[in-house]
Amino acid sequence: MSGMTREERLWQKLVDEAGEELIEEAAAVSVAQAEKDLAAWGFDVAAERARAEAFLVSLETAVAEEGVAPPPSTPSTGPAAPSTEVAAAAELRHRAAAACEKGHADECLSLLDQAAASDPDGDTTPEVQRLRKKAAATQAKPK
Repeated sequence: MSGMTREERLWQKLVDEAGEELIEEAAAVSVAQAEKDLAAWGFDVAAERARAEAFLVSLETAVAEEGVAPPPSTPSTGPAAPSTEVAAAAELRHRAAAACEKGHADECLSLLDQAAASDPDGDTTPEVQRLRKKAAATQAKPK
């Protein structure tokens, strides 16, 4: 920091302090609160968790197919991994959200219907209901 001007040093100090404060603030948030906040911002935590689980399963499958021994497993303290159908439904819902954001209401609803066929429980979540309402509102708008 010796080559910095007084203003640059002051700016760096402010950045460093703000960063530490934000890190401490983020570390203090519980998982439950973080999930609640993410859901409030329209983030489908369950769908993302299902996508991550499906990705992990695909990695394990690839490792098994190559004959490489997977790392030793540790007992899980979290929920059981979703079924393949639930993971596929989560991916369809993710694609539906993207379609809805682009204003493609018909595609959004079609993808949501496909997801509901394999995971009816997932269709009842507030996030999916919001997507359905948004798509219906987009369809109702005059073109």
